[in-house]
Amino acid sequence: MEAKTRQNPLNQDVLLQRFTRADFEAAKAKLLERYHFWHGLLVSNDEQSVITPDDLDNIKQQAADILAQETKSPYELEQLKILTVLIYLLMQAASETAIKADPAMQEKLESAGLYNGRHYIVRKLAHNSADLPAEDIEKFVHYENLVLGSYITSFKDAGPSLLANLKTGDEKFFNLRDAGSEIAIEFVSAPAAADLEPPLIKVAEEESMPATAPAPAAPPADLSPLIMNDEKAGFLINNYQERQLRCGIMVAAASYIGVDRKHNEDAVVVLPATDHVVVIDAMGGYGNGVIARNLFIEVLLENQTSLDQTALRTQQYYDKTNLDQGGVCLTGFYIKPDGEHFSVYIAQAGDVHALVYDREGELKYETVDESIGHLVINAIISKKATEAQRANGWKNFGNLTKTSIRVKTGSRLVVYSDGVGNHFKAKEMGELVLNNTRKQAIAAVSKSLDEKMRKPGAYKDNSSIAIIDF
Repeated sequence: MEAKTRQNPLNQDVLLQRFTRADFEAAKAKLLERYHFWHGLLVSNDEQSVITPDDLDNIKQQAADILAQETKSPYELEQLKILTVLIYLLMQAASETAIKADPAMQEKLESAGLYNGRHYIVRKLAHNSADLPAEDIEKFVHYENLVLGSYITSFKDAGPSLLANLKTGDEKFFNLRDAGSEIAIEFVSAPAAADLEPPLIKVAEEESMPATAPAPAAPPADLSPLIMNDEKAGFLINNYQERQLRCGIMVAAASYIGVDRKHNEDAVVVLPATDHVVVIDAMGGYGNGVIARNLFIEVLLENQTSLDQTALRTQQYYDKTNLDQGGVCLTGFYIKPDGEHFSVYIAQAGDVHALVYDREGELKYETVDESIGHLVINAIISKKATEAQRANGWKNFGNLTKTSIRVKTGSRLVVYSDGVGNHFKAKEMGELVLNNTRKQAIAAVSKSLDEKMRKPGAYKDNSSIAIIDF
């Protein structure tokens, strides 16, 4: 068979065969409603998500895979528009804010043992700190840690290393620490001339990053996994449980079969020992949906610290068992104390929706269903997918759409499957879950959901919800 030549996603003539310049500008405007450019980075307006020039190859590959498909759904064409806009804007931004490389500094950087020394932001700090004010350097560090946090797993056992005596554009000096899972800067007084060479100092292995979180509280009495997937409850509230995570956060969860359904393919999984919460919405119809969900949970229990590994190994099981047209959508959370607040790392595939309200009831964050999200097109598994989708999405299912947010104490996170989400907008959900206890909130959702599902022609599906209080 003659191999097909993959079309270049940067070829404007090819792209314009798919959509017009007006389409391009509309997609650009949509993207820039939520993101802005800063020193070559694409940063979300809430300052909690960042895309860097390092991500260009990944984005180009996604665009090329969609472009190579013989037929494309409207959703895939929309993805291609956004990916194309990302490619052009990131290339333009990277060109305009190119790193001014210093060969001597690059050599020191490469020999330093900095685990993230190849990242755009770390290289920018090392090479161009003298062009940046201290305020900008602090922002760069924050953005790099958002990138590292979105990986879920990192070099947690890495001994920290240090690049010392870097100078800012406003005549300050700082040290750049890299511990693999995060980086930090320490502003120092001006060094003596003798201390300026060599500028690289390797930190002893016994040193560690300054602690930012308080000492952990005593662990809860029950650290066993909680799995909610009831098929007998008549109402959502009838299958309600609470569990405390090791970090002290309380989680309330409920899942039920819904109206006029024979089986519950949803689930909520709470893993107190590793501070993870996952809401699952399987697809494929019984029994494939139930089988797909149960396989995912089985693998999750074996890989409680990594949703990436869970997704990848689950897909291998699906392939091995030839599961036809079955898979899972999910949104999972890893919660970590962060000083007076909490860092929440989010991994998503599909249309399990999440909202974060602050203590005043203001909506501070909302996930985007079936979007490219932070970078990766959601890998919603389906045997009916095209070969190009299979090659890209399935192979990379472990690369879930990921981001991280910083949540203030007193906030409430609500996450739910589309059995709930298809009936409530964010404002209506807020009216149900705010100013109530967790149980009262889920009871209110349960009552309203049952009323909506029993109307003629209403959408009826399995329904799951989790409420996480910070």
